[in-house]
Amino acid sequence: MKEGYHCGVNKFMPLWLRKILSTHFNSACYLHDQDHNAGVDMEQADKVFLERMQEIAGWNPLLRLQARLYYMAVRAYSNYKKGRES
Repeated sequence: MKEGYHCGVNKFMPLWLRKILSTHFNSACYLHDQDHNAGVDMEQADKVFLERMQEIAGWNPLLRLQARLYYMAVRAYSNYKKGRES
């Protein structure tokens, strides 16, 4: 995996926020980006992203909640992006 903070949108998210988002789910974010770059369907890539985050979270209820909220934000951004490409 490439070094750095892979969670968040580099274009308009400050580094401090990407660091916070990457604390637990950096590897899942990296693989999510790779899925998008490989042409995997956005919805499918986002579902796999949630599964990876839940696996990382284990049974920790706060991390599972964070994973779910992050997934919802990613889905909203993916839908926004998809709408702009149409």
